[in-house]
Amino acid sequence: MNFAIESMMGNTGEGYIHIGSRGCGDDSLLALENKEKCDFVNTPKVEITDFEPNMDTVVIRIDKLLDQLSFAPAMSSHGDHTADTEMMDSPSVTCHSASPEMQPDCAAIFQNLGLSTDDGSSSSDTNQVVQH
Repeated sequence: MNFAIESMMGNTGEGYIHIGSRGCGDDSLLALENKEKCDFVNTPKVEITDFEPNMDTVVIRIDKLLDQLSFAPAMSSHGDHTADTEMMDSPSVTCHSASPEMQPDCAAIFQNLGLSTDDGSSSSDTNQVVQH
């Protein structure tokens, strides 16, 4: 998900979120070419009971996905932002399924989705983003 951000002060920035598996093979190989499974599956679980597709609705709560993020004007590891001094004053969000040490925004995003940053496991009980 890519999105634009505008702060209350009028500063604009960008957000980049990609939740997906990682540790699926060597950089020079195709995913799962030399492995049975990825190290971090990173697939949020959703459990829906008593669901009628013709009557019920599934809601993706973007506000819950972005909850606890600071939108801090910080150096991002997305594209050329690390070399762009104008980006230092711009609010940003970056998570490409990396460890929180590499991309701090992933900690809150993973928690909101019920995902573990330690092993990629998930729990539908702690997924705050998808609701029925």
